[in-house]
Amino acid sequence: MCKKYFKHFWLIIFSFFILMPKSAYADVGTPLMLLGAGHLLIGNAIIGIFEGLIVAKLFGARTVKSILIMVLANYISMVAGVVGIWSLGGALNNVASINNVFAIILAMLAGSYIATIFIEWPFCFWILKGKEDRHNRAFKASAVINSASYAILIPIYFLVSGTSLMTNVKVDKSLSFLKTRNAWVYFISSEDRALYKIRVNGTAKQKVKEARLTNKYEVLFACSKDGKANLGAYWAENGRWSKPIILLGNLLGATAVSEDCGESDRWHNDEVIDFRSPNVRDWSVNTGSWAIVGLNGENKKTGKSLHIALETPFLMWPISKATVLPEDQVICQVGNQIVLFDLNTRRIGLITFGNSPVVILEE
Repeated sequence: MCKKYFKHFWLIIFSFFILMPKSAYADVGTPLMLLGAGHLLIGNAIIGIFEGLIVAKLFGARTVKSILIMVLANYISMVAGVVGIWSLGGALNNVASINNVFAIILAMLAGSYIATIFIEWPFCFWILKGKEDRHNRAFKASAVINSASYAILIPIYFLVSGTSLMTNVKVDKSLSFLKTRNAWVYFISSEDRALYKIRVNGTAKQKVKEARLTNKYEVLFACSKDGKANLGAYWAENGRWSKPIILLGNLLGATAVSEDCGESDRWHNDEVIDFRSPNVRDWSVNTGSWAIVGLNGENKKTGKSLHIALETPFLMWPISKATVLPEDQVICQVGNQIVLFDLNTRRIGLITFGNSPVVILEE
């Protein structure tokens, strides 16, 4: 009977996972979100059957008992994993950056695999009741079934994740590729929510104002008043954007935004600010709200295109507040980081941790 189940089981697995949507609409969710939801609701039952059959075949347990217990084990393991990742989310945001993201995700994957073995060990122990050397065989069974499951799940999750921020860029910690050196980046500090400014090369960081920007949905913007650059903020409140307030006026420098400071409906995280002259904008740049959208660029002269994004089960970094500098370099927010990205060389570097960057060029 076991052989009969095994013969058709791969069809069951792939009819669920491979037929998952590979694209999604903004009001539904991303493919990774849909896969995660499907995994939680239905996938655990399929994996539990798969693992139960393995335990029954390799360790001489009863088939029905093994399947039922392993289905239960997978739902409990999944809930524990979701809670664990959520609880680590804040800590990860404080240490994870473009400089170490690959190592962080690899460590999280290894930790998840090891934790799952230990979580499912008691269930294997339960299945093997009355068997000789029960403790060791249960641990071996848990290791075997999770190795088999992860061998299937990792490629499937990889297919619907966004990892080009790790694979499609060259990280330069020194920011040596910076071309525009007369720029200040104003931002909200992740630590004390005050208003700071910093040079694009990551130096001369200084607190500008104790703005008490405590709302996590606050957005900085630049605007013009009487021909002078001004810096303001607004935030989401009861489902609507608040009236903007001006934090700094008459700044020494130029902004690429020409709108008057009273036009509060013109500034959004997805809007790209561009310092380049209209006749030299070979690269078009756009971002989106979902992490998988990331940052996209297309060169109308060369036909080249690029896409950088990070959306994985462990880390999701939306890219927003993009500003294109005069020489095809972009300052943007990636997760809770402010980075510099070169469109031509795909080099990227961390400027600082913070939110809602606004760029002012010294004249």
